[in-house]
Amino acid sequence: MTLTQIRDAPAMATATRHTRPATRRAATPTSDPIKSIVEDPFIVLGVHALRLKRAVRLGEGPGRWRSEAFGHQVDLVRRHLAPIRSRSTLAASFGRESLHTIGVAARPELLLAASPTAVAYTVRWLELRSGARLPSWLDWVLSAAASTDQRTADSAR
Repeated sequence: MTLTQIRDAPAMATATRHTRPATRRAATPTSDPIKSIVEDPFIVLGVHALRLKRAVRLGEGPGRWRSEAFGHQVDLVRRHLAPIRSRSTLAASFGRESLHTIGVAARPELLLAASPTAVAYTVRWLELRSGARLPSWLDWVLSAAASTDQRTADSAR
């Protein structure tokens, strides 16, 4: 093999795999497999989606999620993300966005609680997965909280 063939081999292998889109970066080798997983935006968004759905359904999100300012910021970012039509493109964008967020690799669970941008990316991830548009952030969170309160009241009877 020539030096050019060796240099280009990983890029060609990434482009031909069927399990991952060609636009995704190959994971960088590291001695810590957990760190590699945490740094993969595709995986981070998937984990965020599970956490977000559960937190909203159970009404366990941080109090700031119910503030009007937080909801406005989430919906603003969601409008910017609306033209994105694939999860791989969304993950690539999130990966670039999260580079500007201190501590995302160390504690991604904190990012979802603190960042309206991370919440907006996660909501868009859920929309792309289901194919359905979700309501505005505050409408979704407050209606879920109301139904949780109703279920709690019903079970207390």
